[in-house]
Amino acid sequence: MTRKSELKEYTLKELTEYNGENGTAYVAYQSQVYNVSDSDIWKNGTHKGCNAGTDLTGKMDKTPHGAAILKGYPVVGTLKKITLESELNQDSIKLTVKLVSSNHQGFNDPE
Repeated sequence: MTRKSELKEYTLKELTEYNGENGTAYVAYQSQVYNVSDSDIWKNGTHKGCNAGTDLTGKMDKTPHGAAILKGYPVVGTLKKITLESELNQDSIKLTVKLVSSNHQGFNDPE
């Protein structure tokens, strides 16, 4: 088992890259990222309505087997927590850049 300090931290966007289409399938549950690639039941990145490359925290507790089934899979990382504030700050920066760029295109320097 990999030590916690050695685990990679994944964003939700990065997790989508491990949807099983390239042969690697990861799922997240309660901030842990599990490698389900070697499982026949996760072949092609899907298993009974659950998709690899996603956070299954809301879905897993509704499955017949529950989250206990994940204990058999290796933990390969943690899911990065993103706060609403940091998302808003990133959006504000993008918006500001876009507005400046947009305004600059219509600006004619008289000199």
